[in-house]
Amino acid sequence: RDAASVDLRRCYLKKSVLVHPDKNKHPDATKAFQRVAAAFAVLSNETKRRRYDMQLRAGRNGDSDCSSDEEVELSPEEAFAAFAFAAAAAGGGGFTDMA
Repeated sequence: RDAASVDLRRCYLKKSVLVHPDKNKHPDATKAFQRVAAAFAVLSNETKRRRYDMQLRAGRNGDSDCSSDEEVELSPEEAFAAFAFAAAAAGGGGFTDMA
């Protein structure tokens, strides 16, 4: 809950590389990649992250009581754009330090 943005970005990049459709041949890799990007879209935005944390504290962690307009949906293109942005912000997109 109190991870720094640089730590979130690093974790996001690690996870997104694991599920990236070019690296992972599982039939649902694109969907997994989109979900990781959607999670990062919430956690990297301070307002959305605060709202998400409040929902968790209130006991609404994805069950049916949670309003559906809060859910983030990303197209494959948006997910790839988020990945490219995070990689560039991490210092040029090198992945050697993420192993």
